[in-house]
Amino acid sequence: MIRGTHLVRTVTTVSEFLVEAYVSGTEAPGSPPSAEALSRVAERLTLEGREVHLIRSIHVPEEETCFYLFRAGSSDVVREVADRSGLRFERVHEAVSTWSEPEELPDEATRHKEQVKRTAKTRRGGSS
Repeated sequence: MIRGTHLVRTVTTVSEFLVEAYVSGTEAPGSPPSAEALSRVAERLTLEGREVHLIRSIHVPEEETCFYLFRAGSSDVVREVADRSGLRFERVHEAVSTWSEPEELPDEATRHKEQVKRTAKTRRGGSS
């Protein structure tokens, strides 16, 4: 804990769908569809009454894989986003993400003050 600032973490759990797609390093640009293109298709489906949102995409070039994280009512609507956008995918998995988000972060002045104290202590030969 940084003195003078309390970090309180909130844990959030949501049901989501993870799409796994093979992305060849030799494919032409624009293939697979961009995250923006997938988001636009998801927005259209949401306007049609089938709520779906692209949360994040993660490209792992070394593995030639891309993961797309969606929040939706069913895997069927996620598959429809993929179909309408032209995304060829390997699998769609229902997933549960858990992450913690700090409710309050130390401000810049507090971080700087603590860094100065640690540096001074280190120069005097003290431990952190």
